[in-house]
Amino acid sequence: MTHNWEREPVPLPSSVALEISSRPMEQRASALRAGIYLASPLGFTPYTARYAREVEELVRSHGLIPLDPWSAPEGAALGAAIAAGAPLKEIAEHNRRVGAANLALIEESRAVLACCDGIAVDDGTASEIGYAAGIGRLVVGYRTDVRTSGDNIAAPLNLQILHLIEMSGGLLTTTIEHAIEELIARL
Repeated sequence: MTHNWEREPVPLPSSVALEISSRPMEQRASALRAGIYLASPLGFTPYTARYAREVEELVRSHGLIPLDPWSAPEGAALGAAIAAGAPLKEIAEHNRRVGAANLALIEESRAVLACCDGIAVDDGTASEIGYAAGIGRLVVGYRTDVRTSGDNIAAPLNLQILHLIEMSGGLLTTTIEHAIEELIARL
């Protein structure tokens, strides 16, 4: 489905385009095996978690390595602490560990694939997009949600989030498949 807000891809900054085009062929091939951080709110419910597994498998089927923060042991430990009724101080410490682990995964990644669905982009996903763009990682977003939540008619989502995605050399697409194709093309 093409929405009226889907735009032409923003050209890569010349320094990024030069760096990619000057890579030896074996380095370009290794980009196809790159670790891709999966930014999303999809792990919060069992229903969306099933879709998150589908996204992970789709990424893997394209020869990429999904780095899923929802599969990290820190998140499981946090969930167990909450379920056990742990004291607030202990849960707060688990929160810090989850946040640090997510940032470490982004730092280890070559790029970020961000789910931008919802009335507004999830706060955590928006933070991950900003952090990734800030440290020079490519960010490609996908928004399958037909609702717009942007600041104006030219922005399908918050204009600052869209700017960060485009600043990273990425773009926003309307399908997960197109997002993965663009990710591979830009690595």
